[in-house]
Amino acid sequence: RRSWLAAAAAVPHERVVSRGMADLAGLEPAAGPATPAEIMINWIASTIDNDSVCSVGSVSPLATVAYLLAKRTHAPELVLMTANGGLIDVADRPMAMILAESLDFQTAVLHCGGDDSYRWYYQRGRVTHEVVSAAQIDRRGATNNIEVTSPSGRRIRLPGQGGMADVANLHRHFMLYLPRHSPLSLVERVDYVSAARGLLRDDERRRAGYQPGDVHLITNLALFRLDHELGEFVLETLHPGVTLDHVREQTGFSPRVSPTLSETELPSPETLRLIREAIDPLGMRDLEFVAGKERGPLLARIIGAEERAITNLQSHP
Repeated sequence: RRSWLAAAAAVPHERVVSRGMADLAGLEPAAGPATPAEIMINWIASTIDNDSVCSVGSVSPLATVAYLLAKRTHAPELVLMTANGGLIDVADRPMAMILAESLDFQTAVLHCGGDDSYRWYYQRGRVTHEVVSAAQIDRRGATNNIEVTSPSGRRIRLPGQGGMADVANLHRHFMLYLPRHSPLSLVERVDYVSAARGLLRDDERRRAGYQPGDVHLITNLALFRLDHELGEFVLETLHPGVTLDHVREQTGFSPRVSPTLSETELPSPETLRLIREAIDPLGMRDLEFVAGKERGPLLARIIGAEERAITNLQSHP
């Protein structure tokens, strides 16, 4: 793929945005009702405003689509940090695998090292959103991305949580997601703690110099909020078509239920159009929702479509 990376470096940001990735790759937009991924994206985007500072994780396409959706719609002034904090305040663009870093490099207001962004943004409590997932999350919001035991008893080593253990307390909102809500992923207690919020209440966060914020978990079935007094998740909303009994069956503990339990808001038709046609026509949001054996073919389709887009840009500059 080295030649494609070199070609991507020569692609102007404005050409990609003006033509659109769907047109460049010759793709027909997805159709049908909102998927769980799109419901989750819509909710995450709704928590972002013009004062937000959002950091893109290395392996969080779902969160990145949500950030770009907010920037394209109601929060154009949000500060978006990519490349592990190295590119600060990048412009709106479509989701991409090959082109992403090159496009962000062109538009970033500031280029800096990871240590610099950690010092100036994280340690000073300026980051408001960093949305992450893990193999296991428990009722108190602790995550495990270190090791799990399969139902057969086999120990499975996981890739770790990156720097999340260092920053879980630092950013305003600790936002978690699970693309596959099950008793194996949402558990009573994690086997190992790879990251967790240690400073939860508003008063203790202010004393430490950080912004008060919330801890939420959104899954493909429902939305939970970590209650500051109880110290555990409370079920807040159910996605359309999901029943309370089903959520209870798929959760590895008995969840507390909010007295105001309601239905998660669906994305509007215009929001769906933007996600499918303008922001993520390649379908990168689906990568975390497919089984392992399906991920390889999906990745191949995404990369192939992006290579067609780059070829078209080179043929018609």
